[in-house]
Amino acid sequence: MKEEPTTPEERLVDLNQRPRHAMKKHWIIALIIIGLGAAGSAALWLWQAAPCTSDWLARELQLTPAQRAQLASLGTEFTGKCDSHCADLCAARAALGQELQRADRITPKVEELLGRMQAAQAASERETVQHLFRIKSVLTPEQQRRYIELVSGKLCGQCPRGVHHHGTQEPEQTGRAAPSH
Repeated sequence: MKEEPTTPEERLVDLNQRPRHAMKKHWIIALIIIGLGAAGSAALWLWQAAPCTSDWLARELQLTPAQRAQLASLGTEFTGKCDSHCADLCAARAALGQELQRADRITPKVEELLGRMQAAQAASERETVQHLFRIKSVLTPEQQRRYIELVSGKLCGQCPRGVHHHGTQEPEQTGRAAPSH
């Protein structure tokens, strides 16, 4: 039985000796990981882009000092929850990177790690929407309308990859084909 490579150089030599079809599978898996990473990055960007206590938001919504204080408290709580989801996502992604070193195909372990990544992503999206509702509860009806107007385009109307138009699944004229969903 052949010993497993232990150094990065040995792993590289080992990869170079694999059949082309195995290498093709590794590229496909790598592209999947990159796509998931891009989705995770987009979600993180959306978390950070969701306005809550900034000076900009205070001006846009003409927040009272009491509202600013309440939103600051909500923001602190939200950040802690987002950090937890991010840690879960990053841990699953790191474990998947390790598993890709061993696997030649999508294995039950790879599926499990993809599921953990998806669960963390879904939890973060859910928490973001809950946070929006918490913020709305602090605002007057007019402020709520304006707030949702400001954030819905950023959270719900932009394709993270820039492929689709606001509210549609039609590809933009970017020269790229829309991915099949």
